[in-house]
Amino acid sequence: MTNYLKTQCTTDEVARELEVLKKWEAASAAFNQKAVLSFEQISHGEVDEQYLGKLDSIKNDKKFSHTFQQLPTKFEVVEIDKLIACQSTVSLQYIEKLIKEFPGNFDFDALIDICLSLDKTVPEVSDIRANEQTIVYSSENTDFRFLGALQKPLTEIALDTSSTGGIPTRALVLLFGYGGSPVNALGVGDRYFLNNGFHRVYALRKSGVTHIPILVQEIANPALEFPATYQNIPKEYLLASQRLPMMEDYFDPLMTIELKQKARRRGVKVVWMSETIDVPL
Repeated sequence: MTNYLKTQCTTDEVARELEVLKKWEAASAAFNQKAVLSFEQISHGEVDEQYLGKLDSIKNDKKFSHTFQQLPTKFEVVEIDKLIACQSTVSLQYIEKLIKEFPGNFDFDALIDICLSLDKTVPEVSDIRANEQTIVYSSENTDFRFLGALQKPLTEIALDTSSTGGIPTRALVLLFGYGGSPVNALGVGDRYFLNNGFHRVYALRKSGVTHIPILVQEIANPALEFPATYQNIPKEYLLASQRLPMMEDYFDPLMTIELKQKARRRGVKVVWMSETIDVPL
């Protein structure tokens, strides 16, 4: 907590260190007094059949299959409060921005669009060429990330922007952007771990919505299929613990504290190198 204050927060907040640490200790005590396994009492059920056509159009979109191809999936209506969520911070400024963008009413069609639509507006990305082998990309959205690499034959290149010379014949494309837009959770029995869409879910709950449609990625064999870490927490703890943070905890004044952060953007630094080797025939 002390390190977070000194590295992420304004000088005014650093001056409140003793007050913040006392609040942190009280939050820890409140967390340890929570009822055990309350997250396993989450209300969840099938989506009404009148909306299945709309959900099928989402599931048949190639963007969906490219993003969710590792695990079986299903759409469900779930209770927000008992979703397991281990995010350490909430950007209240971003929450207010989301709430202003929400429609005037939250009928189920609107909730599908908010929670499951594959089309979303994303912030502009900036880039800085630090040196010949380093580029830094950045975005105001903290979901910005590296998405993987593609090998492809080289069919076209703007040689006037290349400083390498030679005759290029192959390209390695590195992809950067944002996670799949549907709100989704990893389902392990009656434990639903919110995996994407935290701020949207928080903003909806703050707006009075209690149940939302989400995509559930079904995990039948946690030993093999559950990530080794979730929000930097080992899966062994997450799958065995009787007390885990839930969405309702983020609205509990005993377990939260509001701090002013320094202005920042999410950056991804890309550095490359190559090595020449002789490959046996």
